[in-house]
Amino acid sequence: MTRAVLGLLVLVVIGAALLFYWRLSIRGHQQRLRQLDVRVHVNGIRGKSTVTRLVGGVLREGGYVTVAKTTGSAARVIGPHGEETPIFRRGAANINEQIDIVAEHIQPDVEALVIECMAVRPLYQQYSQDYMVRSDITVITNVREDHQEEMGETLEEIADSMAVTIPRGGVVITAEDRPHLRERLRMRAHERGSTLIYADPESVDDEDMRGFDYLQFKENVAIGLAIARICGVSHRAALEGFLCVCQSQNCSNTPGEVLRGRRELACSGALRWARLFDAVWAGEGSTGPHFLKRAGIGEVRALTLC
Repeated sequence: MTRAVLGLLVLVVIGAALLFYWRLSIRGHQQRLRQLDVRVHVNGIRGKSTVTRLVGGVLREGGYVTVAKTTGSAARVIGPHGEETPIFRRGAANINEQIDIVAEHIQPDVEALVIECMAVRPLYQQYSQDYMVRSDITVITNVREDHQEEMGETLEEIADSMAVTIPRGGVVITAEDRPHLRERLRMRAHERGSTLIYADPESVDDEDMRGFDYLQFKENVAIGLAIARICGVSHRAALEGFLCVCQSQNCSNTPGEVLRGRRELACSGALRWARLFDAVWAGEGSTGPHFLKRAGIGEVRALTLC
């Protein structure tokens, strides 16, 4: 009897210790996420890794100290100076890898995280967004027929599956060109109190595409430019960031350098405005994305793209 009680006590102590460690880990993870000005979660069927790289380049060139992470068979962490670190896994990929990446690479000076969604099943996608990444901006590159066993048979069901990664009270950007699927994503964004922005490939002209040394889809460039507008990165700096990524060059700014293409802020009474080039945020009552709070704007009502 005594041995049985002792065994039970050991199990209770071990369980309590594991629970305590888990709570500490979660608290530390959340603190590291809160320190970031910008958190971007990249989802979609095609082009996720490319968009993750491009957005990381845009933010670095815009003056943000940025960490980006791609997934897949050639998973990489791309550091603040464009340096790449391969991710070596033991066994199959696991979405908990995202927590380890944040713990290892989000240092106190890091301002932005761009991370590719690893999850396929909708439940895991939602867990990734709501607990692991908690992005201000989610990208859904497109909606295509893939992973139908996990995400649904129809395009509408696949769109709904990916929509669970839309932030609450944030922004979702998509280059999906079919209006009915885009409208479906807009409805899901509205349910989460978020705004959908259509990154129209037709808004990218041939001049924007000059200088790329390999085939680059206008959809991907349009998404990168949309994020640049939101985050206060100039059009020119965004294009330079694209080219730096494509040419695998180190284009990050040195510490203490004047940040190019950043925010121009003006406050007036209870209604506060931020001019982010051709993006205007106005605040009056609802809580806004974290990167706007860090810019001095704590409340956001609407986003208007001119």
